[in-house]
Amino acid sequence: KVQDDAKGSLKLSYYNEYKSYLRMAKKLRVLRGKITKDDKVKDDAKINLDNYSAEPLFLDFNEKVLAIMIYLSSVGIYIYTMYPGLPGGDSGELMATAKEFGVSHPPGYPTFTILAALMINLFPFGTTAWKTNLLSTLIAGFANVVMYLNVKRFTGSDGVGVLTAGWCGFSRIFWMWSIQGEVFSLSNFFAASIMYVTWRFANAE
Repeated sequence: KVQDDAKGSLKLSYYNEYKSYLRMAKKLRVLRGKITKDDKVKDDAKINLDNYSAEPLFLDFNEKVLAIMIYLSSVGIYIYTMYPGLPGGDSGELMATAKEFGVSHPPGYPTFTILAALMINLFPFGTTAWKTNLLSTLIAGFANVVMYLNVKRFTGSDGVGVLTAGWCGFSRIFWMWSIQGEVFSLSNFFAASIMYVTWRFANAE
């Protein structure tokens, strides 16, 4: 009896997986344009084409233009107000660590150290401090762009997205850490990117 019950559960599991496969196959056919509204989709794999919309894979033209404008304008202002030399706080330690390719205080910040080391060794102009400060401004610009995309996805409004990116990017704390060699601009970029990827994943179907 136990064996029969196990076999029955296994068959049910296979059946549910098969139904899931049918649903996925139908959705893939929709995305590829092989099903029209005139087609009849039966059983549990039926799809309402009127309400079905997949998240676009790439940015549209307006999003690309606004993303470029946000990046260039924010980075331009950051560079204009950037520290020309060594700021206070942990910046000196982070710069020295990147220069010597060592390990900073916990948690060590390996990603920032690697990026700063590449910037210091490959960028041909400026001092070590200036190059590291410049790296933070460049990364902060990307954080502003991703923030705009996040808000655009949530609200559907380009204007709200641009205003939010500007409000966030030029708030006192965000601006202060975006113009000196610190890890916070990279952390902001990662946080915004995680939000964006999560939204894309949740709306992938």
